[in-house]
Amino acid sequence: MSISGTRFGNSWSGWIPQTLTKIHDDLNAKSVQLATGKIANTNSGLGNSVYQTLDLQSRLSSSDTYSNSIISVGTDLTASINALSSLSDAAKATKNGPLAPINSSDPAGRSSRQTQLKSVLSSALDYVNTRGVNGYIFGGTDTSAPPALDLTTLLNGDAATGQDGLSKLVHERQSADLGPDGLGRMAITSSGNQVTLTSPDASLPFGMSVKNVSTTFAKGSATAAGTPVSASIDFSTGVPNSGESVTITLALPDGTTTPLVMTAGTSNGVGAFSIGATPADTATNFQAALTTTLKQVANVQLFNASAEKQASDFFSASTTNPPQRILPGPDGSFASATAFSTDKTANAAKTVCWYSGTDANAGGDPRQDVSMLIGEGIRVGIGVRGNEQGFVGTLAALGAAAVVSTSTTDETLANSQFTDLVSRSSAQVTTGSSDLQSISASLSSVQGTVKSESSNQTAYKALLQQAFDSKTSVTPEQAAAELSALQTQLQVAYQVTSRLMKMSLADYL
Repeated sequence: MSISGTRFGNSWSGWIPQTLTKIHDDLNAKSVQLATGKIANTNSGLGNSVYQTLDLQSRLSSSDTYSNSIISVGTDLTASINALSSLSDAAKATKNGPLAPINSSDPAGRSSRQTQLKSVLSSALDYVNTRGVNGYIFGGTDTSAPPALDLTTLLNGDAATGQDGLSKLVHERQSADLGPDGLGRMAITSSGNQVTLTSPDASLPFGMSVKNVSTTFAKGSATAAGTPVSASIDFSTGVPNSGESVTITLALPDGTTTPLVMTAGTSNGVGAFSIGATPADTATNFQAALTTTLKQVANVQLFNASAEKQASDFFSASTTNPPQRILPGPDGSFASATAFSTDKTANAAKTVCWYSGTDANAGGDPRQDVSMLIGEGIRVGIGVRGNEQGFVGTLAALGAAAVVSTSTTDETLANSQFTDLVSRSSAQVTTGSSDLQSISASLSSVQGTVKSESSNQTAYKALLQQAFDSKTSVTPEQAAAELSALQTQLQVAYQVTSRLMKMSLADYL
């Protein structure tokens, strides 16, 4: 009779230590879990869930990147909107300060006002140089350096390089617009009973021109026709009555118009002409009075419109599109000039450029000059170009009013000039502020998108973290329970092992 072996066979001696070793390893692992709250310290210890865990880890990393972008973008958006608001508020405040209406002639007051305007302009340039997390926020794609020039160099130029500033450009443009005879490049002629005011040729970029004409004359006529447009006042059918008038609307360089009104009366003067004994006498009187009145309009309305136009052109420029310079006329003066220089290199060499960022006319959406991903497939643009229209209008209004030099020989004229100047600049400040608000509104819209995505990212990250924790973390209660179970299992294993080690053939049978 033979006795069969135990089921353990020859493996008996190997099975016992392997089992005990595994229980010990599991016990140690659970002890670590209890201490750290983590299922494993390495990915290999995660078992079958390792691939899901790695995917969740990657998604969490991307969410962190988006969250950082959201913080960065949000900070720059806030800085941009605040700077735009401050610039707009500072400019609008001048309407009740240095750009408030003038009630009386006051040379010292005019000088004080211009000093205040320069101070506001200096602050405005500081706002253009606002810096955010990602660099200078109003430089378009170029965020590495301040885009705006300092006030002194902007106004007076750079003596070291021989480049001129805004003050000189304004003076040159005013000379070119006024012309050699101070009539705004217009011509006054007469023939018999008729007087004609002729606009400059359309190819001449300076001066003012006739837009239309109207009259209240019971006798006589006024018409506007031809190319260039001419206003003809004809007294052939009789002389007007006292108080009747003709209004010639003139177009100015800055895009505005001004009425030139001539009223019939008993004497010649600015805006008034004497009724003569005959139509020919009346025409002679009208021509003389029209010349006087046109010079007054040229020295006030055209004088300031010219400054506003030049300031707008100056602040619209950039390093890639430098301010145009006027070519002196045949006699070497700007009063006889007929054209601008189209040589950008020459213009840049002669003129300081106030703005060194991406030009507003460079094409593309300025907001996309700086863009960042804030979510999966969600990219927002926060770029702003410092010579966009809102900046140009605001800075030009301040700059023109700050640099115009009124008459030093005629106090009445000087006061008229400054009165008209502050009125024009005040109106342009309103327009500029409105354009700044449009830029701010576009950024506020982006800000709304960023805030919404921030909430989405917070919620999404919480879900990812919950899923990740379920794969990689263990609660203290769970770890303690499993540790206790392993301790019990180990105790039982030791007891069983002890009995097996003592087992004899008699015990087995």
